[in-house]
Amino acid sequence: MERNTRVWLVAAVLAAVSCAGGGPGERSRAATQEKPFPTRDELRKLGATPPPEQPAASVVRADAWDLAGPFPERIGEEPISDPNAWEQLLVEAASQRAGLVVASQAMRCAAREFGRFQLERGGAPDQSLHRFLLARCGATGMRADAATLQGDLALGSTDAAVLQQWREQARGMIEEHLGTGARAVGIWFGRRGDHAFLMLLSAERRVRIDPASPLAGADGRIELRGEALTAAQTIEGFVNQGRSRVAQCERDESLRPPRFALRCPTEKGDESAWIEAVVFPPGRVLGEIVLDVLSRPGGAQVTSYRRPRYGRSAPIASGEEFSKRLLVELNRVREQADAPPLVFESKESEDAEKLAAPYFGAYLGTSDPSLGDVAALGLMAGWDVDGTIREAGVGGALVAGTSDLEAWLAEALERPSVRSTLLDPKRSRLAVGPLVSPKDAYLAALVATYSVYGADDPAAQLAAFHAHLDREYAARSLPAPVRDADIAALVARYVGLVQSGSRTPEAALRDLLAEVSARLHAQVQGWRLEGSSPEDVAFPDQLFAKDVRRIAAAVGYYQPPGSAWGRTLVFVVVLPEGSLRSVEREPRAELGSS
Repeated sequence: MERNTRVWLVAAVLAAVSCAGGGPGERSRAATQEKPFPTRDELRKLGATPPPEQPAASVVRADAWDLAGPFPERIGEEPISDPNAWEQLLVEAASQRAGLVVASQAMRCAAREFGRFQLERGGAPDQSLHRFLLARCGATGMRADAATLQGDLALGSTDAAVLQQWREQARGMIEEHLGTGARAVGIWFGRRGDHAFLMLLSAERRVRIDPASPLAGADGRIELRGEALTAAQTIEGFVNQGRSRVAQCERDESLRPPRFALRCPTEKGDESAWIEAVVFPPGRVLGEIVLDVLSRPGGAQVTSYRRPRYGRSAPIASGEEFSKRLLVELNRVREQADAPPLVFESKESEDAEKLAAPYFGAYLGTSDPSLGDVAALGLMAGWDVDGTIREAGVGGALVAGTSDLEAWLAEALERPSVRSTLLDPKRSRLAVGPLVSPKDAYLAALVATYSVYGADDPAAQLAAFHAHLDREYAARSLPAPVRDADIAALVARYVGLVQSGSRTPEAALRDLLAEVSARLHAQVQGWRLEGSSPEDVAFPDQLFAKDVRRIAAAVGYYQPPGSAWGRTLVFVVVLPEGSLRSVEREPRAELGSS
């Protein structure tokens, strides 16, 4: 009899992140913290981090696999009520850690499906199938650890005889490999001819889910309610739609973490769609994916696995080859999704390649976990991106047992968080940090995409600001102020001085108010507003005073000294009604100088 234990490697992934106000799957508190990004010097210290060790466990890739069933009807770790003889051993062990360990219906299903695969294929399923089997069974663990007993039987041995023979070894295996902390566990016994196989599967629970249906309701939404079992300041959810879109789940704002409720909009035409729950721990900018759910919006049974495909097969021999081929394949997918092509950032990609090792090492448990945050935030900072960054997203994926780019791209795009980073139509730049291990042990890449200032239509940006302002006036039941086009042109000149680096925002606003006052022969009031876009700047209360009837505004951007990213800049001036105006003058020559 052979006893074997393995920890199956799954993709190491962070939630995609960006400046507040970004698109689906992009959440961080970077915009509300001073200097959230590591400095260049801090990032240089990470460059010496060695790549993570090669996974010890071999995996078997399958393009297709039929599941046996039956499957639980609900997502969640509901205890089994009718344990068989093998499961009774597991229930007895779990009872010693009541409240932490549960032998569940979902893990009964998962142990059976994992065991069937390994018994027939001789190895563990790769990441894609691994995640699919857990989620299709309704399990809430992100990663399953396995221990097995197997051996050839004497001719005519019955299942009862095997139980009698293996009972003590099975108990020892369970005691040793049940795992620590909150766990969900399952066990399965099977045989193929005279070869017997016992699979113990244990998965860490990072959330507790109220039993929920994977089917969409009449409104097309799937509701997930539960409680995070890790420290959480914010909990958010994201769901795939079709082959290229991601939608954010609606949160129940009346619940305070660790409790949460998410309502995720699905597309009825999707046979299945992945949902991710992301927890943002207190004091951290980046979120971690703590739950994968395989929803079934169209109500299909989904009893078989088919490997998703997004790109063309391309065995990778080097990091340089990975980056070149990824850009081609990714832009092909973006074209199909009506998203503009990405431009490769070669200098920032050099940084990304150095940051990939500490990133994956942290999330595979081979190095300090805090280094993962530093690496991801360092790449998100984009210190060497050509242009002024408006927002960015970062994420990563790892596939084991292959060097095929197609496998990596499918792993990345099946995850809502990474998909939103790679396919966001607002992004125009790409940085890639690949890790290509020898002998096809694994293929990994840390990636980031960026949107930069400078390509926006100024008129559209100003219209977006005024629409934002008008909504605020309407919410206060106040009439929106009249816009003064003449003074707005003057305001735009001073915003341009800041944008070109000729003036600081403080000096430009001071000089602007002085010139407007001189032109109107009256005192005027104005403000400098900042944000990541014209739609998210905050307004001062004085702007909604009842005597505010006429305003002039302009929108631009600038990059604060020492800052990694730029900021949307708005100057807005309140003008007195009925004021006298000086004759319009040509711009003074000194306005263009520092």
